[in-house]
Amino acid sequence: MIDVNLLFDNIIYVLLSVCNVLLLITVCAKKEKEKGVNLHASADSGTPEKAANDYSPQKLDTEKKTSSASKENVTMTSVETQKKGSSESKESNRSKDVIVNINNNNRKSKEGEKKEKDEPKVVTKSKGKSKKDKSNRGDKKKFQIMRTEDTKQTEDKIDARREWALKVLQTKCSTLSKIHREKIKGYKPSKAKYTAFEANIALNRYADVYCVEETRVVLKNRKNDYIHASWVTIPDSDTKYILTQGPLPETIADFWAMCYQEKVKYILMLCPLVEGDIEKCSQYFPSKEGDKEQYGEMEVTFSKKEPEPVKDVGCSVMTVLDTEKADSKPMDINHVFVPWWPDQLAPEDPKPMLELYRWVKKANTDNSPIVVHCSAGVGRTATFVGIDYANIRIQQEPDIDMVDIAHELRNMRFQAIQSHVQYLFLHVCLLEYFAQEGLIERENFGPFLEEYRKHATKKLQKRKAEDPK
Repeated sequence: MIDVNLLFDNIIYVLLSVCNVLLLITVCAKKEKEKGVNLHASADSGTPEKAANDYSPQKLDTEKKTSSASKENVTMTSVETQKKGSSESKESNRSKDVIVNINNNNRKSKEGEKKEKDEPKVVTKSKGKSKKDKSNRGDKKKFQIMRTEDTKQTEDKIDARREWALKVLQTKCSTLSKIHREKIKGYKPSKAKYTAFEANIALNRYADVYCVEETRVVLKNRKNDYIHASWVTIPDSDTKYILTQGPLPETIADFWAMCYQEKVKYILMLCPLVEGDIEKCSQYFPSKEGDKEQYGEMEVTFSKKEPEPVKDVGCSVMTVLDTEKADSKPMDINHVFVPWWPDQLAPEDPKPMLELYRWVKKANTDNSPIVVHCSAGVGRTATFVGIDYANIRIQQEPDIDMVDIAHELRNMRFQAIQSHVQYLFLHVCLLEYFAQEGLIERENFGPFLEEYRKHATKKLQKRKAEDPK
């Protein structure tokens, strides 16, 4: 005979087991729904870190413990029910206890998570450095840089010039001289034209120093628009230079007409009138204060003598007037004369030339074109302008080589940076400039400068021996 009581107990056991499973499924589904809501809320509030914490190892571990505890409670309930053979009402109460236990475990789990989140995180600090110091420092730089107050470039640009300088300091002067002879001395612009130069041979001081057609200064309202002068524009700047030859007697009027036309305020003359009994430049300005000279239609008056901007560098104010134009207004132009830079060579010390460079950049407040000339207008002239040009190009392209810079200058002004000594001097000027700006340490620069000085002194002594005057 079938035991009715046993059958009834088994049916009750099965029903309770099914109820427990359904309750577990309901709790889990509710929990997953809460997770989804929290995740969306975190994303909407712009705090992805909070959403990510819902799936942290600690949270998963807590959930695993909760699930395990729930299963244990269910198992214990089922065993007790089977042993005691309780009634349906008692089993219903037991099921309620299971739900209470599950909710309690979930609450404890969430409280544990909250406590874990509320606990302050331990931050390990470097010895002797505060958190504020770290944030101010930003990304770690490869080189530590000292800057003067007037240096306004960004950290990246400053690092670029420093890195470039340190590469140069690893190169010997003899190597740089060889590079000039092999890669620069014979370089000519591949697609340049020299149409006006070839059509005006009598107006050129040197037959082998061409004037590039694409960059030549074009004279306006004159019978002939040609003068042996070239534009050089500094990248990322409004600064412009006019590089020109020392005027010939036939071109003095053109020279002053060009200066008047382009509203020039500064003329830098980087050569004496005569070197080694050879005329390097014609006397194109009045020689005494108060004197007045007429060059074609251009009237030039030596208005006054100014204090020396740099030691042994003369400065005079020349007042220029176009006498053939009724509406012409007098224009003052500062004439700066540097007599101590020898042809094809360079000074031993870069500081005076850098001092002059800084002075003219500061004095030229309206940023008018600066006229620079020597004899041919390519050696000393382009080397001086190269300080400004190379300084900007290195900031633009940290990996640029000085050979490329020289080629770019030669594309605008034929034979720019004429000799290897001038090429070395340009490096020395840049290094000295970077040292003055605090970009490199002077003790690192010293050995290179000393090597250059020995080389430059040797060349200068040889020149003096050949020409005692």
